[in-house]
Amino acid sequence: MSPSMGTEERQAFLAGMHVGIFSVARDSGAPLSLPAWYSYTPGQEVRVLLTPEDPRTELLRELRPVSLCVQDEMPPYRYVAVEGPVTALIPVQREQEYWPLILRYLPEMWAQGYLRHTWPEGDARGAAMLFAHMRPEVWRAVNDHDEYVAFLTGRPKDA
Repeated sequence: MSPSMGTEERQAFLAGMHVGIFSVARDSGAPLSLPAWYSYTPGQEVRVLLTPEDPRTELLRELRPVSLCVQDEMPPYRYVAVEGPVTALIPVQREQEYWPLILRYLPEMWAQGYLRHTWPEGDARGAAMLFAHMRPEVWRAVNDHDEYVAFLTGRPKDA
């Protein structure tokens, strides 16, 4: 069994730069799960970006339960998944919130062009961009570092 992370470790991991898979409950069928840019500060709510064309937006107007899973794809494998209620859908502010989020995910040399392409200054289309604020209530987290080291060295992980 993989070891779970402590509170500080899992919060720090979630605060790190990852693309998340953000899932929204539906009345019928499987949850709607798609990649998402997000931001998190330990101890606060997770903020997930919803663009105007995001199909999850309509579902979230009812403040449905959601989950977010982020991972390291390279060894040693680690992930954090959180579940909880959406507490609010808040319009995104272009300069104060959207710009820092773009810089989180893109190198600065690409970020200016991306900002101009996705939300030109003075363009009202950006007004439809929202942050879904989610309060993490259930945490699942795994850090396979010790197993990975044991595998590479050929020694038992507890040695």
